[in-house]
Amino acid sequence: MFKDVNLENALIREREIAREQGAMKFVYNVFDVLNDEVYAEREIRTRVEQSKSSSLVPDMTISKLDEERIFSIDEIRKICIKYRLRFLDSSLFKSELPYEAIVQIKELERAHGCALQNFKIMAPSELFKLSDCDKDPLLFVQLDTGIFYLIHKWGKDISWYRKTLMFPFRNLVSLTLSIFLVSVLLSLLIPTSFVSGTVIGDQGLARLTFFLWSFVSIVASVSYVGLAFFKNVSSGQWNSPFFKQNY
Repeated sequence: MFKDVNLENALIREREIAREQGAMKFVYNVFDVLNDEVYAEREIRTRVEQSKSSSLVPDMTISKLDEERIFSIDEIRKICIKYRLRFLDSSLFKSELPYEAIVQIKELERAHGCALQNFKIMAPSELFKLSDCDKDPLLFVQLDTGIFYLIHKWGKDISWYRKTLMFPFRNLVSLTLSIFLVSVLLSLLIPTSFVSGTVIGDQGLARLTFFLWSFVSIVASVSYVGLAFFKNVSSGQWNSPFFKQNY
């Protein structure tokens, strides 16, 4: 029943117990670290999803940032107008933020020792939860007044023809010019018999009359259907959180 104790075996057993306890402690530490990481990522996601414009700017060291990812508000505005995009608070973004974007934010915060605020997203209007109402979102954080840092880009590239397709909607000048060109093409392409009717006389005057009629008709149609019921031109809504905005 009672046996003598072999001290060498006792030492070996104690060492095995210590190793088992150390292994379990390591596992617990790993779980603690993972829990901390999950909590940190969840907190970052919440911060991005609730971000709204404010005067707060992060205390980041500009020299540590990639200069190729720093953009001015004028550069952002021009791209938004050219491709008919919105540049709004990330709290209005209705799609899910990708995990890679959260990782990028976490790495930036660790490198600079600060929590980032004032997140913005550049994307087509249909990706935002607008107040009255080919996807390529870009996530920015404001560094200073009028200066933004591109954190992450995801989704597919903008269609190559979007810039041309959205040209008429850039501003009132481009809209008027587009209507003018369409009217000129119509007056040139429509058969002479249709333009002049039964009159065989001055065809130039007939085409000019048809051009003026086409121009006025298109202007009226665009004003009523396009602007009254849908949207403003891009220069007037690129940073507006509203679906439709008056001039």
